[in-house]
Amino acid sequence: MKTRLALLLDWLLLVALMICSTIFATENAPAVTPKYLKFSTEHFDVELDESAAEYRPYLEAYLELGYRLFQKYTIIDYNEMMNKVDVWQVHKSRYFYQLPDSEHMWTKGFGGGLTYWNNSQMNVALVKMLDEKSMRENQVALSILWHELGNGWANVYVSHDGKPTNVPQWFGAEGHAGFLRATAMVEIGYPEGQIEEYNRAISAFKKYLRGEKHDPGGVCNVFIRSIYQSYGWTPLRAVYRALQKEGLKLPKDSAQASGIIIAVMSKSVRQNMVPFFENYKVKVTLDAKTGAVLSRLPISRMKLASEILVPKAFQSR
Repeated sequence: MKTRLALLLDWLLLVALMICSTIFATENAPAVTPKYLKFSTEHFDVELDESAAEYRPYLEAYLELGYRLFQKYTIIDYNEMMNKVDVWQVHKSRYFYQLPDSEHMWTKGFGGGLTYWNNSQMNVALVKMLDEKSMRENQVALSILWHELGNGWANVYVSHDGKPTNVPQWFGAEGHAGFLRATAMVEIGYPEGQIEEYNRAISAFKKYLRGEKHDPGGVCNVFIRSIYQSYGWTPLRAVYRALQKEGLKLPKDSAQASGIIIAVMSKSVRQNMVPFFENYKVKVTLDAKTGAVLSRLPISRMKLASEILVPKAFQSR
């Protein structure tokens, strides 16, 4: 007869074999193929996890609205621009937006959104928050949907024909996409979440001024909004246009690139914006000719945007 110790060892061995078998079966189980509802709108090719098929009308409406708002802001036809880019990861001929479950996000288990070139993903769980009732309570899903679209739209200023434009970080960090998204959300009457996020950007900007570790996206957001709330879209559109349509080439040196961009904006509004940026620790290098031109312009009186300006009609919401 086996001793109690021997019986215990046999039992432990059996348990270990069962655990190993379970792990092996799990790891070698056939992958579950996601089922997508595939469709196209005027500007998007979409793959929507079938679990959210009933939310398709909301998704279509908000995608198209976001595209039209961003096109209005930048005066750039995004799909037309991207269809000229000879990079294999670029989706043709429309913007590609996929709405998978957590298991099939590019980063497995990620609950938000991701973007690469003109390909974006957002977790399908968020799509189920785009109906009228959910939107009255919380607009986080739309904010993420448009933020990823904004990240794709960044190709307007961070790349040209698939190559980096060398825009400095204060202009081209992710905060620029956040600015586009926040501007769109405020325009349609949903400023609350955008105000909270901008307050965090202001905190990052204060850390930047103190020389502390900070979020460069927040700093970028504050600079871009300061330009916009001082002058509207004119100086920003001048940069977008120069990069995409006028063949503007920027050097890799950040101070030189900053000088060129600030000169483009200054000329567009007929005011010298260099002192403003230098006052906020942006290193600016100008060639002699450009420096002479800007010196003849009146000094800009633009102010740092300490908050998002919200139309009165939406301030009580």
